[in-house]
Amino acid sequence: MSKIDINSKWYQECYQDYLSEVKSYGGSIQFIPNEYKTPELCNIAIINYGSSLNFIPKKLITKELCEVAVSNYGYALQYVPNKFKTPEICKISLTKWGSALEFVPEELKTYELCEFAVKHYGGALEFVPKKILNLDMCMAAIKINYPSALEYIEKWVPEEYQEELVNIYNNNLQTRKNKKELLASKFENFSEEVSDLDLSSYGNDVKNARVYLNFNCKPSNEILCTLRSNGFNWSRTEKIWYRPTTRAAFKALKNVLLSYNITIKDAEEFKIEKK
Repeated sequence: MSKIDINSKWYQECYQDYLSEVKSYGGSIQFIPNEYKTPELCNIAIINYGSSLNFIPKKLITKELCEVAVSNYGYALQYVPNKFKTPEICKISLTKWGSALEFVPEELKTYELCEFAVKHYGGALEFVPKKILNLDMCMAAIKINYPSALEYIEKWVPEEYQEELVNIYNNNLQTRKNKKELLASKFENFSEEVSDLDLSSYGNDVKNARVYLNFNCKPSNEILCTLRSNGFNWSRTEKIWYRPTTRAAFKALKNVLLSYNITIKDAEEFKIEKK
């Protein structure tokens, strides 16, 4: 096989086409031949889509590139080579997505780092080493009212802590529910059906104090990244993406719908200030 002439007109034209693709969507780098994956192209792909790190040739992966990837998308920590998994990079990742604690090397899972992860995402409790798990850390997970907190209490929390934590969780849940209902009552209830290959419907559910999106099938990686970066959570039981109803939630919903060229009103237009 002859060596590719990177200075040839043909190569440069192809390279510019690939460059345009990753500028439009970083994940497209997975379909680009390795001979076109330059540091410039890889960096642009990572900036646009953190998970692109999974498709970067190992010889081109640097500590700086890993930092950009996890800053963009915390879950990209799973693609960071262990030699670049420093406490600093792990913390950046956990700031974005606490459950990325799953991909932190055991030797880096200090009490402080695990507590940091749990405070950002209660479900990270699952990945905390049992030797450093204590009541204070469990309470940190419960306080943020992680939706499946009770499930994790039963599975991962030492039995001697469970009764106390269940009581705290239930009290916090009721208080938060009351606040949500009060806030949600200031917004209009609405639901819109969508004729799209994957998106089925979206709306504001006043009863459950949340905005939501319903899909016919699993969204693309690009849409998943958009959902997570806009604060949406996945409900395994109801099979919907949702986040509590707030003014910011309407903006987040609007951001996701723009991916489908759907425009909705701003929160202020939903008669949110009822007298």
